[in-house]
Amino acid sequence: MVRNLLTAVTVGVLALGLTSCASTSPGDEAEKEAGDLCGITGDHTAEKALSGLLGTKDLKTADDGAVLDVAKEMKRGLTDPLSPADSSERDVCSLYPRTLEGSGDLAFSFGWRYKYSIERESEPLDDYTYYNLDGAIGESSPERSHLYVPCTPPKNASPQRDRFLIAHVENSISPRSRDAKGNPRDNQLTALQAVARKMARAVGCTNDPLQGKPDLTPYDTLRAAVRAGQSA
Repeated sequence: MVRNLLTAVTVGVLALGLTSCASTSPGDEAEKEAGDLCGITGDHTAEKALSGLLGTKDLKTADDGAVLDVAKEMKRGLTDPLSPADSSERDVCSLYPRTLEGSGDLAFSFGWRYKYSIERESEPLDDYTYYNLDGAIGESSPERSHLYVPCTPPKNASPQRDRFLIAHVENSISPRSRDAKGNPRDNQLTALQAVARKMARAVGCTNDPLQGKPDLTPYDTLRAAVRAGQSA
């Protein structure tokens, strides 16, 4: 069903301080984040969410060696004017249970938008629930989730306009083939936040978004999720 009524939403950007590591340069640290984008070992909250979503802790990662290349392209999109290609979500990496190789995966992709260009349908989609995670707007269904992450560019960016980092995850593994536990919407969004946090660091978002623990308070509409962030 095609809907004509669109509404533009603006999400406030949190200004958070940058942290640095004395032993490595910011560039080295960003490259490390990008090179291990889907590897979330050590993030116990995300690990638990993935285990619940896919029914096992025994997971394999696939990235076809393209993660660093995509991260570099995404970084250019943060400092230069956005092109139409920058708005297209690019596949980055995926996860799947080792015992279900070839039976689908949990695939992550990323893109950019200027904050004024985020247009969403004013009527809620039937199978989506909305969230506000530290100012990032999340929408999640049982098979896919999006995060619209406010990203402040560095001072040398042109134009000097805030962007949204668009993070997307899609689960193509049949529910019948995995012993899933918990709420699939919450688990997907939790895993997506962990991966999107690493991408935000890799491309150089100076506001360092998504540092808090996932707030999985559900909202029925996008407007309600946006208002929750504005009143926080």
